[in-house]
Amino acid sequence: MRTYILSLFMLFCTLAESQAKIMTIPANNVLTAKFTQQRHLKGIPHPLKSEGSMILYEGHGLIWTTAKPFPNTILITKKGLYQLEENMKIEMVKAGGDSAMFDAMANIFSIAPGKEVEGFNLEELPATDQKWKLRLVPKSQQVSNFIQSITVEGKEYISHITISRPNGDHDEIALAEHTLEKSASPAVRSQFEN
Repeated sequence: MRTYILSLFMLFCTLAESQAKIMTIPANNVLTAKFTQQRHLKGIPHPLKSEGSMILYEGHGLIWTTAKPFPNTILITKKGLYQLEENMKIEMVKAGGDSAMFDAMANIFSIAPGKEVEGFNLEELPATDQKWKLRLVPKSQQVSNFIQSITVEGKEYISHITISRPNGDHDEIALAEHTLEKSASPAVRSQFEN
């Protein structure tokens, strides 16, 4: 579970990076989208499917809410990863516990157009169907132990992400219905306080 959550954090830190490459999300703006995820695991003939929504609060973190098949909300910030249950934050991983991982994530959050993605080798892949495509490969052995690469594609917004793992497992995440707001609602802001 911990590896999966860290993968999600890397994924959406990467979302912030790739978004910056295509369109800069101003500080304190909020990008929302709906997602469908298929998790492909070796030895299981059919992918595990989930659906939900995400809220990327630029400069602050991410709220990843799974609605189906099992409701679950994870708050991801530079301070750590938390499970949200009935307005309570249950700490899952503290930033200091995996300092190399969280340092890399914080650097990705602060990426700007024209900069490299610290901690990753970035490869531009051939565009398909008028969509740009990037592959990020971690430089750190610690990160590459559970993420082999992250492939991101989209037009104005990211529409598809693939997280590949060294053991052959991979996640396919499709994003749709993107909305960009100039400020966070009081409910969203309150999730990132303390």
